[in-house]
Amino acid sequence: MYGNNDYGLYLPADLETTRPEQELNRNFHEGLYPDSSAQGSGTFSQNTGHAYPHTIPTLGLGPPSYVFSQFPMHNENSSMIQVPSESGMAVPSRSSRSRPLTDTQCPYSETPTQFMGPDIATLLAKMTMRQDHLDQENQLLKRDNNALHARISSFENRPTPVAAPPPSDTVPDPRMAAAARKKEGRGRARKERGVPAAAPLPPVPEIDTPTSGTGAPQQNALQIPVYLGSAKLPPELLPVRTATQKFVSRVFREVCGVGKKGEWPDSSIIRVKEITQEQYLTPRFDGLITDASNQYLISVVARKAEMDLLVHHMVENSFTNFGPQWRRQNNSDLAASNELNLRVGRWKQRRYLKIEQKLSILRTFVAKHGLDLNLLIKLLDEAHESDEASGPEADSGESQETWKARMAALLGIRVTSRAALDKLEFLEVLGADWRSDEWSQLALSSQERERTSKYICVRETGRSSSRIPDLAPWDFGISVPWLKEAHALPENKTLLADWKTYGNPARVDNTFFDMLARIDHNADDAYNADNDDDSDNDNA
Repeated sequence: MYGNNDYGLYLPADLETTRPEQELNRNFHEGLYPDSSAQGSGTFSQNTGHAYPHTIPTLGLGPPSYVFSQFPMHNENSSMIQVPSESGMAVPSRSSRSRPLTDTQCPYSETPTQFMGPDIATLLAKMTMRQDHLDQENQLLKRDNNALHARISSFENRPTPVAAPPPSDTVPDPRMAAAARKKEGRGRARKERGVPAAAPLPPVPEIDTPTSGTGAPQQNALQIPVYLGSAKLPPELLPVRTATQKFVSRVFREVCGVGKKGEWPDSSIIRVKEITQEQYLTPRFDGLITDASNQYLISVVARKAEMDLLVHHMVENSFTNFGPQWRRQNNSDLAASNELNLRVGRWKQRRYLKIEQKLSILRTFVAKHGLDLNLLIKLLDEAHESDEASGPEADSGESQETWKARMAALLGIRVTSRAALDKLEFLEVLGADWRSDEWSQLALSSQERERTSKYICVRETGRSSSRIPDLAPWDFGISVPWLKEAHALPENKTLLADWKTYGNPARVDNTFFDMLARIDHNADDAYNADNDDDSDNDNA
């Protein structure tokens, strides 16, 4: 029978008790408190029937209670966040007192509450910190989402722009689409024919070098990589490092969207490119260079600078560009073809220049003679301009000096020395076989255009160009006899298929051409009168 005395509770003599810290079968780390943990244990000594001194017996353990301590962390609802204390979770007992603490790993003490080990407390603290970080990320996402919705709302609330009514004379020109189809057809034909394979390169002779002994090749100093950031950089590479640093600084500003004289923006402001809608990167100068955002910016700038300033890639490009030049040196056909392509390119550039010069004086011209500006602009096109040569025919055998002397003689210019001839620049205007007489009247005042040019144009030399433009001219500008002969050639079947099918623009009639003829006649008379006045002044 159980009984009480002055010291506490007695147990039967046949029940052996041990201290809980000395019981090997009891696991204090699994579960809360299993039922078996209360059997064969107590706060009594090994002496049967005697109470353990200075203890109060407790029978069984109740559910654990949580003990909280305040960490200096904040959230939205309160100023402090309560988390489990550093010591851990309290282990309650059925009595107001607890068993004495005899081991640092045993969850018992004389205090009203006991705590679990520091490893679990650390884990809970990390989980709490992680939750705090997630809350901060959610706040940032909400802010970005609100800003995005605000931008969308601003775009939606903008008034719909009302497009201006198109002018009456902006009907798409069908000739442009036909010219584009002709160019695409020529490109496909060239691709089907293929490009002839280049001649094989001569083999590179192998150099027999000894592999051992005194004759072994020494390592070339130029093969050792030299880093531009090295403190022991050779003096000859110092300008290279300076130039590279300037280039990297320019790339840095380009990635950040900051001009050379611009101010560095706040890192909290999101800036977007207007054209590509790509977000600019902003450095955080108030942080460390090792911060994640700064390291990402540095890596982006380094990759872009490396791609833009990769010396090995530049050398490969130079090698590729020099290859055709070497092949032209060893192949006369390729050299002639290249010279023809260069000449065609120069002539095309001159035709564009003529259009620009005509447009620059067109407004003054139409205001002076009462013409329709839009009509004249509609009649102008680069493909229909005359070609202008700055030298003799390639296969004529005539030298450049002889050609210039002949051009000067045609214009009546007396050349007394070679130095005087070198100062003159001529352009021989080539005739176009496909042109009609009416088309030649479309030239404004040739003297007005030539006065703004550094070249002296020579006309009516008998030299013509066989070039047929892709853009079909209006019907009035086509020479009917030439068209009949050109149609008979098979190579012109596709190129001339749409010629004489577009008619003429409105208001282009005989009255229009008569007006142009009178303008040209008056311009020639004024030009001749000016020349006569200059001659009289020279004689005086």
